[in-house]
Amino acid sequence: CERAFARAYNLNTHLSTHDPDPSRSKPFPCPYPSCKSEGGRSFSRKHDLQRHVATSLGLGTPGKKFRCEACGRSFVRRDACNRHQ
Repeated sequence: CERAFARAYNLNTHLSTHDPDPSRSKPFPCPYPSCKSEGGRSFSRKHDLQRHVATSLGLGTPGKKFRCEACGRSFVRRDACNRHQ
């Protein structure tokens, strides 16, 4: 993919997200009933679970704060806006 990282650790962690093996380890399940009722969501990294929980519970930045300068679309998270651009 086109992603770039300043640290080798982050690159190697990201590369694992491209692993086509559906049985790869995802030891961090979401504890909330809404996720469990939809088959459950699990994450390979604790940080990803924490971000998911904060976003799901509305603990992140309220509203869509990050706007694409090209098209005007707004995003809750900066990384999502950057990927869009």
